[in-house]
Order: sequence, then structure tokens, then C-alpha cells
Amino acid sequence: MTATSPRPNLRQQAKMRTRAKVLDAARKLLSEGGYAACTIRDVAALAGMSTGAVFANFKDKDDLIDAVLVEEIQGLSEEMRAAAEQGEQVDQRLVSVLHTVADRSQHRLSLLRAAISQVCAGRPDADRIREALREPVSVLSGVLEDGARKGELSDRLDASGAAEWIWDGCQAQMRRAADHNLPREVVQQRLDQAAQLLLTGARAL
Repeated sequence: MTATSPRPNLRQQAKMRTRAKVLDAARKLLSEGGYAACTIRDVAALAGMSTGAVFANFKDKDDLIDAVLVEEIQGLSEEMRAAAEQGEQVDQRLVSVLHTVADRSQHRLSLLRAAISQVCAGRPDADRIREALREPVSVLSGVLEDGARKGELSDRLDASGAAEWIWDGCQAQMRRAADHNLPREVVQQRLDQAAQLLLTGARAL
């Protein structure tokens, strides 16, 4: 018989709702104005509660922002994993994953930028973000490893290294798309071409 988790009591449910409201408010402020605009006072005001209620759930601003960013990266990773199941061949699966990243990033690029900037700033307490950022790369690596196992790609391929290259290139492309307001079709075409270039090289190793 499978054990089930006990249902949260009314107090726990209220705390969960408060936490969710705080996260939603912080996500909105972070998306619209970046790190500087996401103050505890403004988060509390937008969520319709006191700053004390925010501090009851998060120890400080960085703790709150980290929670928002980790949640965002986890959401992206889940969508990428689902997209990786679309198609039989490595070409189809990789393109499906990249289109998913493009679609989500075009609307939420500021959050992903914030996550990466927190890590690049060398914050010693950004381990949660660093750990979460491994997941998108892991999804890409899994697609490539599976392609190599099936003989679609060379068994000499460094799947992890290639996955990091794809992830970094994808984020650079999304930043460029945002800066130049490129349409979705152009972004997807560029990602498709980049994927084909990589896969062509991965077969020729």
C-alpha cells in the first residue's frame, strides 16, 4: 500500500497561499524592473500584505528572489523534458526542446537573465540557482546521449559539453531576439539551423 502525504491543515494552507502570493508579486516586479525594482516593500504592497508577512516566509530579498528564479528554471526544465519526448529521432527531439525554450524565454527572458546574472555575480549563496540551472543542460544532454546510443550520432560525442554549448548559444540567441524584437518564426528558424549544424558535426565525429 502506497503511503500518502497528510493533507495540509488550515494554517498550513493559509501559509502556502501567502507564500504563493508573495512569489507571484516578486515574479511580476522582477520581470518588469529587474533586481533593483524587486524590493521587499514593493513586493508586500503588490501582494496586499505587510512586509512582516513576507519575512515570515523568506529570510531576506535574495532568499525570495532565489525562490522565484529556481521555480522559473524548474518550470522551464519540466517543459523541456516533456518536449524531449516529442518525436523518435534526435533531430525532432532536439528541435522540439529548443522551440520550447524559445517560446518560454521570449515571454520570461528577464527572469532567466536574472538567474544567470545572480550566478555570474559570484554570489556564494546562489547554490540553489546553480543547481537548478543544471537541469536544462541535463535535458539537452539526455537527448544527445540517447541519439548516440541509438547510433544516430557518433559515440565519440561529448554530450555534456555539446549540451552546455547549445544552452549557452540558445540564451545568447534569445537575448539578441529580445534586443532586436525578432519575430518568433525567425528565432525558431535560427535555432533549427544551429541544431542541424551541431547534429551534422556530431554525426561526423
